[in-house]
Amino acid sequence: MPRYILHCRSFRNTIVTLTRENGEPIGSWTGGSVGFKRSGRKTYEAGYQCAVQSFKMMEDLIEKAQSQGHSGIHIELNLAGFGKGRQAVQTAFLTAEGEKIRPHIKYVIDSTPLKIGGTRGKKPRV
Repeated sequence: MPRYILHCRSFRNTIVTLTRENGEPIGSWTGGSVGFKRSGRKTYEAGYQCAVQSFKMMEDLIEKAQSQGHSGIHIELNLAGFGKGRQAVQTAFLTAEGEKIRPHIKYVIDSTPLKIGGTRGKKPRV
């Protein structure tokens, strides 16, 4: 059964990338590529549109796998960052747009980098 990973990175811009299991990219969508410019790229709506565009490609992959005799595909959802786009991608899976994709998700992974240690913070102003 084919395995795919959907990476969603949301810091200043929302970037959604669909890759094969070995990391080879199939498609990539950003807030700018779906029509949002400047500060609009980090908004909730931009993240939602990126997710919807990726769902269309995943639906094609599901149909292709079923035509080859597979029962479907396995999808891992890899989330990173604390931006509004992250919540938009999660919400898109729960709406009607994600209805065909939802049964194929096997794992949800949070790979947000956390700062542990690192450089010392500034001295607070008194």
